Amino acid sequence: MAGEPFEITITLEDAFGNRAASLPAGSIVRLNSTGTGTLRPDVVQGSSFKDGVAILAVSYQKAESFEITADLESGGLVTGTPAPGDDKEKARLAAQKAREEAMRARRESRLREKRVSEKMAAAPPRSAKRETDPQIKSPPQPAGTREQAKARVQPKPAVTKPEPVKPSQTPPPVVASTKPLRPGILDRIAVSEEEKRAMVTFSTNGMTDYNVTTSAKLSRKWIDIEFPDMTIDLPDRIVGGEKIVGEVYVEPSVSDGPGVRVSVEILPTRIGYDVYQEGQSLILKVNMQ
Repeated sequence: MAGEPFEITITLEDAFGNRAASLPAGSIVRLNSTGTGTLRPDVVQGSSFKDGVAILAVSYQKAESFEITADLESGGLVTGTPAPGDDKEKARLAAQKAREEAMRARRESRLREKRVSEKMAAAPPRSAKRETDPQIKSPPQPAGTREQAKARVQPKPAVTKPEPVKPSQTPPPVVASTKPLRPGILDRIAVSEEEKRAMVTFSTNGMTDYNVTTSAKLSRKWIDIEFPDMTIDLPDRIVGGEKIVGEVYVEPSVSDGPGVRVSVEILPTRIGYDVYQEGQSLILKVNMQ
């Protein structure tokens, strides 16, 4: 009956359809109806959600059939805060956070070393300052000292012929290598698909750390994998599959030094994925739900 309250249930989901526990800070959910009547209330605050679900009473001021939709406002996308009980997702996020902190520490360490090297290279030699600084003067010398010193250095020292060194006594030269270590190379990406499962294999010449995130760009969903110590030996764009994995883009990382960022397009709306290391390769496994 028009105007009488009734209950509705709203569930939070991320870009892949996975249940999320809470809204980003400062976000609200706007309720909209397909009819011509007035829906009250039409705004749901983030505090109304518990474990990703909000149950509230609403009323509609007109006797007609209609549908209600809920849209996120003021906070961007819900980006995968895991629902309680999802221990596997919590463990994955904890491992991802640890990798991000380790990567950040390595970048800061390289930046500090670079600054120290630049400072040492820019510092002038001490002997040069003594020769050019007019304020540094030699102490006065008593009369006759310069003539005596000149007299001492005038005689040439006796020239003695060095004894020949036998070849067996000559030590081998020591050569110090200054060539920097070569970073790893990402040289192959292979995509394979089955009915409801796809696998993306990243082949390298020596596996290093990696970082996995998800994003939504231009109404398309992506899984982004960053290799901070890798260089590229691949084309910028790789054709994926047809049902699960779309295009794959390869580009240098935005950070200083070596680094590769690979973006994998995900075609289905609801998926689950896992990333693990196998020998010198990294495997991205995507399952349709």
